[in-house]
Amino acid sequence: METHTHVYILVAFLLGTKGLLLNLNQTQGPSMFERLNALEKQLADEKRQRYLLQVEYSEEKERIAELRHLQDTMNETNQKLLQDYNSDPKRFQDISTQIRGALLSIYNLDSKHNLDIQKVLDALRDVQTSLTDITSNQSDIFQLQRHFREKQNVLSNMLDAVKRNQTTNKEKIKSLRASLVSLANSQKNLQSTVNSTSNKQTSLNTQFNKIQRSNVAFVAELSHDVVNPQDRYHIIFDNVKLNIGENYSANNGVFTAPYPGIYHFALELTSPPQSSDHTLHVQIIKNSVSVAVTFLDSNTQQYLRRTGSIILELDTSDLVWCQTDHPFDSNTLTSGNTYSMFSGFIIHPL
Repeated sequence: METHTHVYILVAFLLGTKGLLLNLNQTQGPSMFERLNALEKQLADEKRQRYLLQVEYSEEKERIAELRHLQDTMNETNQKLLQDYNSDPKRFQDISTQIRGALLSIYNLDSKHNLDIQKVLDALRDVQTSLTDITSNQSDIFQLQRHFREKQNVLSNMLDAVKRNQTTNKEKIKSLRASLVSLANSQKNLQSTVNSTSNKQTSLNTQFNKIQRSNVAFVAELSHDVVNPQDRYHIIFDNVKLNIGENYSANNGVFTAPYPGIYHFALELTSPPQSSDHTLHVQIIKNSVSVAVTFLDSNTQQYLRRTGSIILELDTSDLVWCQTDHPFDSNTLTSGNTYSMFSGFIIHPL
């Protein structure tokens, strides 16, 4: 706006001096008036060129605004990419590097456009400064005309350079937009990969937990004979041979279920020959309730070996142990050499 005002003042000044120049024409000839008319026409052409340049400059500013909006959109996209960075650091670092390169290219193009426009505006200011120095001296007018022609040539060359740069920049921006679309597609593919990897990780964790819960087993035997036990005597198999998961206690002979599941328990008992008839029952107890029983009765001639087993569904912290039931007369449970053993393991966690 300030540039237009200066031009209007200059044109008014020239029109005001037109009468003075007409007087000069009476002594210097009609060629002076024709030159002044030519100069006025040239100034009008210059004004029109400046107007066209301003229009082109406004269009360029709109393009730059679009580029800046695109840059903001890219910044938002870059923030989303950074949120998923930990999922695949190296791949996201490569994408971030490409995006920063694209943003830097756009910024450089923006700076170059601004520099070209600034050069044109500087040239226009030089023209305005030159116009203010116009006097009625004919030699000054001729010099000004030459100066105008030189400036016109400079401005024409600069405008041609700006147009060439605009064409090149449009192609670069088109290429950058295509690259950004490709990067966005790559981001979607990476997100799909991350989601798939996360699902696989969840599945693996579930399988690992099931495998981990399957690692429960124990085997224990008597380290010393149990002689003439009383009724409801709690048998402690204190010599532990296997205790995966550490869920069987050699101190009290109790197995504690670590997880809900289906468990198998087995009891192997050996009794030496006795001098008279006898009775001995050994129960497997679940939470104080008998769930299985093994009989060692009436053995007077040889060693007696009995086995018993059961499959139980247990909840977490359920207890399983062995105890005697209704012993009669003399009874002995033989220890050592796997004669009397208590064992168990998990079949399937629930």
